[in-house]
Parts: sequence; C-alpha cells; structure tokens
Amino acid sequence: MADPVFRAQNVPADRSVRYEGSGAGHATVVVTEYWGSGSPTEVWYQAPLDGSRISDLTDPPPA
Repeated sequence: MADPVFRAQNVPADRSVRYEGSGAGHATVVVTEYWGSGSPTEVWYQAPLDGSRISDLTDPPPA
C-alpha cells in the first residue's frame, strides 16, 4: 500500500476532487489529499478532453 500520487508509504486519511476548468483541449482537476495531521496537499492534473491519459502533474499555482 502506497499513496498513488506521491508513492509514499503513508496514505492520506481522505481525498477530495474538484474540477478547476478547461482550455486548449485539456481539463484541469485538483486532488486534495488530507493527511492524519490534518494538513492538506493539492495536486493539479491536466487531462486531455479527448479521453486520453493524464498529460501533466503540477503544483498549485502561486497564491
């Protein structure tokens, strides 16, 4: 058992997913992982709208 995003042995206590928008043929989806300490980590995914595989994994944009 390992976290599928970070490949870490500690897995998040919970996750949430939200749609962030689309453009240039891609949709952006944000997965927020909540750790036992209560601290969240966001990972932003870009997925092609044509149904192909995820094309990019990025950190959230600067606040």
